[in-house]
Formats: sequence, structure tokens, C-alpha cells
Amino acid sequence: MRTFVLMFISLSLPAFACPDLTGSYAKCVPQNNRFETANEVTMSQLETSGITHYKMKFVRDNGTKMAVDMIADGQPYTTTQVVRFPPARITTTTTSVCIGDVLRVDAVMLMNGQPMGHIVTDLRKDGDLLMQDISGNVLDQNFTETVICE
Repeated sequence: MRTFVLMFISLSLPAFACPDLTGSYAKCVPQNNRFETANEVTMSQLETSGITHYKMKFVRDNGTKMAVDMIADGQPYTTTQVVRFPPARITTTTTSVCIGDVLRVDAVMLMNGQPMGHIVTDLRKDGDLLMQDISGNVLDQNFTETVICE
């Protein structure tokens, strides 16, 4: 019995390990031009109580500074944003998990309580590059995009 438990634990450990995605990048460029280019990108991470927290900071083309937090614990986190035009309340529920060398971020969006979209982003390192493979559906439009941060 003890051998089975030890074997189960050892086989389960890699599923919980999170990739090192830290780095600074001059820009992140979408390959299909579906998103804006992000500039001055910094990805940091911190492990607290066995849970990896990621933070991506960047500057959009229009100069707006942005930050995105991702907690890789498999739990849903919900944020709400009110936009002025068109007037809407956008609620996003995000769940992040580590799968081998990938951080997967799953986001479900509602606009005024109605389904708006579902986006899955896989973040990984490829040498010195940060790769983002994005797929989903927003406002009934399916899409895929690869964003390369260099």
C-alpha cells in the first residue's frame, strides 16, 4: 500500500510544477494581427504556500499601462469591469493551471450577464522568447493567435 501511495505521489508531482516564465521583453507581437502589440513587457512569478502567482505588466500601443495577475491553483477568480461605450458590465472568470512547461489560462467572459466569449491562452518559454498560443470565441467569432514576446 505504501509503495502505491509513494508511486502515486511521485507521478502526480510534475502536474503541479509550474514553468519559469520570468523575463523582460521589448515587445509582444501578434502573428495574425488580432491583438495590439504590447511593449515593455515584464513577466514575474512568485511561489507562496506552494502556489505559483504570475504577473504580466505591459504598455499598450496607446500608452496605457496594464497588469494581469494569474494564480496557478486551478481555482476560478472573477473580476468585473464597467466600460462606458457601449455601456456594459464585463465579468471575466479566469482559471489558471500549470501543465508541464505551460501555464494555461482559461477565461470565460460575460457582458451584462450574457455569454460574451471564452478564451484559452497557453504561455510557455521557447529559449529567450515568451510564446502565447491563444484560441477562443468572442461575440460568436472563433479565432486563434500566436503572440511572440521578444
